[in-house]
Amino acid sequence: MDSHPLGAAAASAGQLSSKALSMPPPTSTSSLSSAHATGALDAAKAERRLKERQKMQRYRQRLVAKMAFLKDTARRMEDQIRAHTLARRSSRTLLPWEHIANALREERDASSLTNATLKQECHDQTVLLQAMQLWVVRATGILPASPTTGGPTWQNVTLSAHPASRKLGFDWITQYLYHNTERTFHDMGFSSGAAISDFGLDIESPECCQYVWRSQRIFPAPLEYVRDVFARPNIAGQLKGSYLGNTTSLGAIHEIEAQDNEALRALNGRYLHTAWGVNVLVHFLAREFHEPNRCIFVAQNIHDDEALPNSALQRNRLIWLVLDRVGPDQTRVRGLCINSHGFDQHGYVNFEDEARRWGCDVTQYPPHLQVTKFAQQVRQIATRNGSSFGQEFQDSLQRTFDRRHRGNSRSGEAMQIKQETAPEVKL
Repeated sequence: MDSHPLGAAAASAGQLSSKALSMPPPTSTSSLSSAHATGALDAAKAERRLKERQKMQRYRQRLVAKMAFLKDTARRMEDQIRAHTLARRSSRTLLPWEHIANALREERDASSLTNATLKQECHDQTVLLQAMQLWVVRATGILPASPTTGGPTWQNVTLSAHPASRKLGFDWITQYLYHNTERTFHDMGFSSGAAISDFGLDIESPECCQYVWRSQRIFPAPLEYVRDVFARPNIAGQLKGSYLGNTTSLGAIHEIEAQDNEALRALNGRYLHTAWGVNVLVHFLAREFHEPNRCIFVAQNIHDDEALPNSALQRNRLIWLVLDRVGPDQTRVRGLCINSHGFDQHGYVNFEDEARRWGCDVTQYPPHLQVTKFAQQVRQIATRNGSSFGQEFQDSLQRTFDRRHRGNSRSGEAMQIKQETAPEVKL
């Protein structure tokens, strides 16, 4: 059964009224809502800040990772650049194969040339060895021992025409004389410092004579002055045989002379060629040696020179001229010359032929007078020809005096030096 509309309205109003009475007061509900809202807002902010921090952390981590990646990339790129640069440099040093082939060809040609040069040098050394062997064989023929020296005398002092062997011969012969200087002077009686000026004829065996010229004296000047003013000119004159007065230089040997001069320049030596008369060709080899406070000149004639004309009849000729410094203005001069008996390829000539070479015909004398007459003739010639050595010495001494006392001639005190009859170191 339907209710009355008004009653229904009244009933609804009553229900609403009762609900309104049962609700809490308006003020208490608003405060709770506000607190709840504030807490939610703070939570949201905190969550948002957390997310921001996490986001920044992730961002920074990405930056760090990116930086590490970039650094690693930079290192790898630098390594690649370095390797590429080295590769490019290496590629620049690599030559094209044509250049390599040319270089190998040049090296092969150089090796071939070196090989050919070594073969030629080996051949030259073989030729030199053969020439030296022949030279030694030719030089080993000796004459009987000299009564004075007590040792062997060479029969053949030879020189090969082979240039290298020739130079070795120059050096060996002069070195031999140089190293035997003191022994020879001792054997020849130069042991004391006394003045010497004499000529000796060893005729114990008339078939093997020996002629010796000795000189020892003091020159009042420094060694260098004596060497330049006296010794060098004197040796040059002896090599040419200037004291004989009738010697001439050999011609038409300019090519050999030029070759020899080139070889001797390094040895401080000379090789002179002179005709001492009609049939006497003399090839004289000389050399100058220097020691502290000493100068030594040695000379030896060459009996058989393959490159030059030679005399059939020879005479061994040896010269030593030694300058020793005694003091600042004093020099001892020692001269020694040894000439042998004449000989040819068969040996010593006989006594009659030897005497004839000195201008003495011993056959016109009785046998018991022949040696005496020969000795007289030899001593006369030796004294006459030997005076030039003493004259040169005195002339040099006078020039030294004049040099020191130039300008004092007005005082009228000119030094008069008595010329000695000193025999020359005769060649």
